[in-house]
Amino acid sequence: MKVRNILIRERVNKALEAINEYPLTILSASMGYGKTTAVRTYLESNRKQCVWISLQGSDGDETVFWHKVCRAIDQFYPITMERMERTGFPTDVRQRTLFIERIRELLKSKELIVVLDDYHLIQGNVHVNRLIELLTLEEIPDLHIVIISRSRPPFNRSELLSKGLCIELETNLLAFNLTELQEYCRVVGFKVKPEELLQVYHYTKGWISAGYLLLVGLEQGHPLTEITDITCLVKDNLFAALEEDAKGILLELSVLDQFSLVQASRILDRPKVPEILTTLVEQNALIEYDRHTGIYRFHNVLLNFLRNTVSLYGIDLKLVCYRAGQWFLEQDNIAEAFVYYNRADKIEELFEYINRVQKLDIGYISMVTFAQIYKELPCELIIRYPLPMLQFACTFLLSGDNDLAGKGMELMEVLESHYAGEGTLPDYLNNRILGEIQILKILTVINDAEKMIEHANKANELLDGSASWVIYKDNEFLMGIPHVLYTYYRKAGELKRIVDLIQAGFPPKVFGGCGTGVKELALAEFFLETGDSAEALLSADKAIIKAGIEKQTDIIMAAKYVQIRATLLEGDAHQAIRLLEQMEVWFDQQFPELTANRKAVFSTMLELICAYIYGCLKRPQDIPDWLKECDLSGGVFMYRGMAFPCILAGKAALLEERYIELEAMCESFLDCYGYLNNQLGLLHNAVYLCVARYKLYGMEEGLKVLIPALEEAWRDKIIMPFIENSDYILPMLEKLEMDDRLDTRLLKRLIIKGKKYSKGIDNVQNGRLTITVREKEVLSLLALGMTQKEIANRLFLSIAAVKKHLGNIYRKLEVDNKISAVHKSKERGLL
Repeated sequence: MKVRNILIRERVNKALEAINEYPLTILSASMGYGKTTAVRTYLESNRKQCVWISLQGSDGDETVFWHKVCRAIDQFYPITMERMERTGFPTDVRQRTLFIERIRELLKSKELIVVLDDYHLIQGNVHVNRLIELLTLEEIPDLHIVIISRSRPPFNRSELLSKGLCIELETNLLAFNLTELQEYCRVVGFKVKPEELLQVYHYTKGWISAGYLLLVGLEQGHPLTEITDITCLVKDNLFAALEEDAKGILLELSVLDQFSLVQASRILDRPKVPEILTTLVEQNALIEYDRHTGIYRFHNVLLNFLRNTVSLYGIDLKLVCYRAGQWFLEQDNIAEAFVYYNRADKIEELFEYINRVQKLDIGYISMVTFAQIYKELPCELIIRYPLPMLQFACTFLLSGDNDLAGKGMELMEVLESHYAGEGTLPDYLNNRILGEIQILKILTVINDAEKMIEHANKANELLDGSASWVIYKDNEFLMGIPHVLYTYYRKAGELKRIVDLIQAGFPPKVFGGCGTGVKELALAEFFLETGDSAEALLSADKAIIKAGIEKQTDIIMAAKYVQIRATLLEGDAHQAIRLLEQMEVWFDQQFPELTANRKAVFSTMLELICAYIYGCLKRPQDIPDWLKECDLSGGVFMYRGMAFPCILAGKAALLEERYIELEAMCESFLDCYGYLNNQLGLLHNAVYLCVARYKLYGMEEGLKVLIPALEEAWRDKIIMPFIENSDYILPMLEKLEMDDRLDTRLLKRLIIKGKKYSKGIDNVQNGRLTITVREKEVLSLLALGMTQKEIANRLFLSIAAVKKHLGNIYRKLEVDNKISAVHKSKERGLL
């Protein structure tokens, strides 16, 4: 019997031709219906270029998913894989857009089919699902995605199906009919009587894995029985007939999701591995071999049986896992090495290796794995390897997950309680550990400037002025928030004191340059919030220069944000728009040099900045939906963004005149801002709430909210939250000035600056039309009659990016279709 002879089912192949016609094909059926074999057979018989990605072992984690994607793409596009691996999983809108544009540029009329096998293992991850949906909606020419899953993925199926972007193929397609089962027996070499074949079909209803096992049993003389447990079929009809060496090899290899012949030979250290594997593949339909990649995989039916059975055979799986860990370490695959060293109870040896080579690349380690390693670590091991444990603690603290942050705190407590006593290490090492613990404690009081400085001073003393080994210069000092005073200003009347604290103690010396420029940034923000645009611009320039020396991207971004807001305060909205566009260009230039984590955090930070400025410019249509809805899953935040996105959600609702919703939002946001007592957030919230109440219930109800907000803000001479919303509150301010209820001098200042601010915004909307270079390119191609898809291909943009540019063009030209846009642009001399 030669089961490598594959039955070509024309009925199934014809249905699978849909792969070439749709951006997304979903093939879903229970285990054992031949999903993988059907797709692989079709692709091989039609010689289709394919990236095949098995999601076994993905743990539902997007970082592991991305690692697997990059490894698979490496065989076709090694340079692209390297870039993708450096960039990391695209978690926010900006990163996803850049990724889509990169895929467009990569293909350029080259057809590529991407198969995601065992997708049910990752489909609980909303980020991965969203990425697949977006790739489908983009309709990238010659890119076809195939999902193989045991259940339907939770995509927005109605949208994808209604737009003709997706096709679903299910069990009824894959199930063998009686004719196909008869042909299968002929091709594979089963000699079976017609009545027996009919009985097999009756028992299996086309479930080919069960049918195969029943046919194997028939050849071995086993009687046909109803199928109650497919595991018993595997055991009795397949596994029992194997020689002991073959059984041992299969059981040991079951620790791996897939393997090469060289890998299997090295890990098992058995002389007959190549010979036995070759024979098994030839004679067993449940062992798959990809001749293009040289990779072996067990069918899930067999793999489940092996993993459930291995404990009965006395096999030392820890030894196999240990050798697997060594193999992955030799291949520089630290992520998989962590998994297998941990399963082998040899994690200590890996820690020793990390200490020796000073290398801990945890970028693609699943947080599930990370937490599991920590959970199983005995206390003595934590104490024996303090430096890797400190890196574990740092990762947990910055994860944004409360449970993991708690584990980070536990690690610090264990280490501190031991090394604060009489240690056995030399003083300099003991002090190093205690100093690093003080540095990590800074992360636990991240918005308390006094306590941060206190911990920093203790760390500086313990480390004798040297830099941290845990926090590096390229870490994110601002934690993804583009406003340092937003983070630290927690009590009305203390803004200047906070600024003075930052001048005296920031950034901590032990951070080794991380945070350089923050003193100047804090001053710039102070001058801006109190209405001194000239001093704000000067201090922002200084912050950019200082931060540039140490390549502090987040400090530079926050300083540029100050420049844009200060320019708007001066009434020059045209220049502010140019500064925003220049900032986006500058960020794109910096992007390739950033680490994967910084790319994710800073991309979200840029989106916050852009959305805030769009709000100031009265362009709610340009604020991303996920920010309008305050859906924090749309971006990458540290400390959940400290409620900063709530400011943008409120502003969007205000601009769109959703006053009933705005009132409810403001009331619910009080808890969000109150969690860390972000005073600037509370002031913005009060302004939005007073406008909502004014519009819904009248001016007096609005003033009941506005007056306390003004009184609180004036304790620190803050005016910007009111200036940036002056169009909505000017009637209330003028009413207060007439009634003499508050300091008329301060009110007059607010009114004068507010009118100047509003006039600058109005000049942009009503004055000479300006469009960006990219908008002009899109407009020129539109005038040539190109479709959105053709424009996207020509400019190597995503369709979403083209739509955004067209939306901006239509809004600026005050039109709603491309014919009017082209006509009006010619009238205005833009073409």
